[in-house]
Amino acid sequence: MKILHVVTGLNVGGAESQLCGLIEGLAPLGFEQKVVCLISEGSLTSRIRSHGVECIHLNLRRGRPDLRGVLELRKQIALYRPSIIHAWMYHACIYSSLAGSFTPSATPQLWAIHHSSLGFAGNSLSTVAAVTLCRRLSRRNNVHMVYCAEAARRAHEARGFCRERAVFIPNGYDADKFQWRAEARERIRTQLRIPADRTVFGLVARFDPIKDHATFLAAAGLAVQKHPGKLAIVLVGHGIDESNAALMSLIEKNNLRSSVILVGRRDDIASVYSALDFLVLSSRGEAFPNVICEGMLCELPCISTDVGDCGAIIGDTGFLAPAGSAMGLGTALGQAASLSESERNERAVSARQRILTRYSVEAYVSKHAAVYNRLAR
Repeated sequence: MKILHVVTGLNVGGAESQLCGLIEGLAPLGFEQKVVCLISEGSLTSRIRSHGVECIHLNLRRGRPDLRGVLELRKQIALYRPSIIHAWMYHACIYSSLAGSFTPSATPQLWAIHHSSLGFAGNSLSTVAAVTLCRRLSRRNNVHMVYCAEAARRAHEARGFCRERAVFIPNGYDADKFQWRAEARERIRTQLRIPADRTVFGLVARFDPIKDHATFLAAAGLAVQKHPGKLAIVLVGHGIDESNAALMSLIEKNNLRSSVILVGRRDDIASVYSALDFLVLSSRGEAFPNVICEGMLCELPCISTDVGDCGAIIGDTGFLAPAGSAMGLGTALGQAASLSESERNERAVSARQRILTRYSVEAYVSKHAAVYNRLAR
């Protein structure tokens, strides 16, 4: 069976990482695969090609509709003659649907939906417009949807997306890649100059309004006041450095200059997880955040805002707080900091086991293979 994956971009992100994991898992099962990316090469392009999968980039401008992209994708579909077109993210769904309209037969299309916040808050005008057009295109008989989160499914169906041809497949994670390692913990803590007696809270997210660093840093300020000299706050992600004036202003405002460690973007994120004691997600909107599951596999109890499927993922292994509430998130951070070592260890072990049981990459791949076989028939 031939699968054509169409993706908006291939920089590191939740949907993009899941695409790579799916490609790697499907290869041993005999699926032939090819990838068409709408924009230029990203950091994950080489990972896909390293598995012998052809990856073509159309080099379109992000957020700018381009008829040439539709025509080029139509050409790729005609040449490859896929059994299934699997589109990842809204813009790829639109291009795939339009390009597929010109093919002799209506090739089944599977849309991977990894978004649950559909309004203007945290979304560009281009994304909001894409959601509106996708809602109309979802009514086509050859279009099927796979949601990574139940929250995403509810949000889209409430907006009028087709209900009849949709399935829920939660993300899947490689337990060998993400696991706690003592060597990594010691190395990263030494590298970041974290005192041995500090309890470390980490936030792994690019600097973006939807990730809500403002609320997290306000909450961290409250927790540090309650536990003076005992906490370290590690920030990891794109845009996390001293050149970010807005970020530095938030740090100063919450009196965190001596407690915050700015790490920036890291490629060895599994090692960074091992250096933390707790992982925090302060987002105002998520569907099924990879960072939570990755952290839990690395035996990190998680403190998260109650967005998307985070409550279902974390269960009783961590803590939830209302989105946008510095007081609520600060209280959760304080509760976590007050856990005894045995209580923390118990939650850590339970966190890893919960992901192993519910969200394995093997289950993720096998469920997609089953959907492909059903659609091909």
